[in-house]
Amino acid sequence: MRVLACGLRVAHPSFEADDFYGTTPFSDCDCVIIDPLSVSVRWARSVRDEHSTATAHAALGGSLGAEVRDAVNRRREEAQTLLARPGGILLVFFRPRGIPLRVIDRDTDLIFDRYSWLPLAETPMEIAGTLGEVIVPVVKDHPVCDFLERTRAAYEAKLATRQVPDSLKVLSTDPAGYAVAFEIALPSGRIIFVPPSDNTEALCELVRSLCDAPEPEPSWAGEFLLPQEEELRRRIEGLDRKAAKLLAEADSLRRSQKGWQALRRILYEGRRRRLAELVARALDVLGFETEPLDHDIIGLRSEEGEMIVLVDTTATEPLGVDAYWRLLNHVEQIKGGRPRAMILANAQRLLPPAERLEPFSDPLRRLASRRGFVLKTTTELFDLVRRTLEHSTPQSRQACRTEFLRSPK
Repeated sequence: MRVLACGLRVAHPSFEADDFYGTTPFSDCDCVIIDPLSVSVRWARSVRDEHSTATAHAALGGSLGAEVRDAVNRRREEAQTLLARPGGILLVFFRPRGIPLRVIDRDTDLIFDRYSWLPLAETPMEIAGTLGEVIVPVVKDHPVCDFLERTRAAYEAKLATRQVPDSLKVLSTDPAGYAVAFEIALPSGRIIFVPPSDNTEALCELVRSLCDAPEPEPSWAGEFLLPQEEELRRRIEGLDRKAAKLLAEADSLRRSQKGWQALRRILYEGRRRRLAELVARALDVLGFETEPLDHDIIGLRSEEGEMIVLVDTTATEPLGVDAYWRLLNHVEQIKGGRPRAMILANAQRLLPPAERLEPFSDPLRRLASRRGFVLKTTTELFDLVRRTLEHSTPQSRQACRTEFLRSPK
């Protein structure tokens, strides 16, 4: 359980300490205890008359007005996140609103007080400043009433009316029946207002009770183990080791699965460079040695022969003659012979393979036939990969390589 004491003069290992203008997010905590004095302290020092209003400008970065405006907006968002989480608690010391601050922000006047950061527009309603020590519990079994009885805290603020909305639960009042401690329940979290107190131990106990948290175990408690605990500890450690091994094995299998799943992309990949990489992986499965010759050209070799393969793709139409001219230009630059060459097309890639019609245009077929270029599709390559993996024998791989290199009749 993470508890932030914001603006409090307390020191306790159970609490993290920060200021309202500090950097520890409310939203990272389970409970935030806040003294609203820490909100107004930045501007209240400059005002002598408690009934007057402080003024600041927000036009310049780093100015008092900009600092207050930004801190209030940030803390309001953090408080909203905290209270939206099940069990999130804001424990607020209930004080008068104090001297307000008028911030001139371009053409807009903004008024801030000690409670402007709260995410509820109507909270904490009208507040009357008052001083008193006699507190009357209303919900006697509530942890706040135990806290107030233990601390004998004096109050300095009360709600200005006895008529309160249904969303507000009065926990304690002054002798006249005005609320000095109350709770606002939200769908997930809650805001609780209590008179200020510097009793750190009582605050710790109150927070544990509100959060239903167990008493922290001292460091020496682990020495007092029962026989059943020791046996369970050993069994849990053994299961944890097995679980870690199984998780590592599952991660390895997932990586392997993703590798095989990637081969399916030769049926729909539209980028030539990426398609060439995937085709090279598929050819590796068949047992070819592959070598990238250009971003869309692969050299392959095996005992069955060698081939230069150009890959290309289309969306819905047959592959045109541009692929032929690119491959021819590459082949003619090779010295010392006339290598066999192939155009491997992922044509009509946006259609399911069963609905794809003629993958190559007639002009491309004529030019390829005249030059002796082999025409194949990635669908044919995928079928050969699947056949190779199904049988997984050297003879099957050899047969699939031979079929891939063979020119169609």
